[in-house]
Amino acid sequence: CRLTMTAMKNFFRVWLLCWTRSLGLELPPVSSTAQLVGFAGDQLNYDESAPHFRWTGHVGLRYHQEPQTIYGFTPDTPLLHDTHALVNTLLDGERFAGRVADDAAEFEDATQSAFGQILVFWDIPNDRCLHADCGFSQVLQDLRSTG
Repeated sequence: CRLTMTAMKNFFRVWLLCWTRSLGLELPPVSSTAQLVGFAGDQLNYDESAPHFRWTGHVGLRYHQEPQTIYGFTPDTPLLHDTHALVNTLLDGERFAGRVADDAAEFEDATQSAFGQILVFWDIPNDRCLHADCGFSQVLQDLRSTG
């Protein structure tokens, strides 16, 4: 199924896409400079030992300049071995240094869940970005220094 919601009043689009396992990850166009991509973790059908981010969920950034790449952030902490504690710590507002990487494979994996998955794509309005490139040059710099 595919549902596209447009909020013309705010000049942004939210794309909600759900897939069957056979379709895999289909990326909508990045209509602004940057786009947030995310999926919620499935804590009903999986536990902390689930592959990739199926239990925790994940968020990434796509940019108009490189629409096939989904930049994700992985914190550098011993809590990576205790996913439940890591999620709770992040939800409590704790911050960690970490690495930036192309996490498109993590989003592709989410589409392979036997239970289905909904991914949300949100085009960030250009006037909401602090920098003209919406942080793209900083993400590339972080990728080079941490990847």
